[in-house]
Amino acid sequence: MANKVLKEAMYIEDGFVVIVKKIAPRPSKAGKSMLLATTSGTESFSHEDKNVLVNLNVYVPNVAKG
Repeated sequence: MANKVLKEAMYIEDGFVVIVKKIAPRPSKAGKSMLLATTSGTESFSHEDKNVLVNLNVYVPNVAKG
């Protein structure tokens, strides 16, 4: 089976917001979580001639030790 190549994208389809974002794990600035994907601020895309804004952070909180 051939590997499917995905490209980063944001769009609305059939009533769903679809976001395809590459996972690039790194620690958060505060060190309280592992950031998996982020827009690093606001990104936008067009839908029905309107500007749609997205601010995305996908992360895993660190488990408190002790």
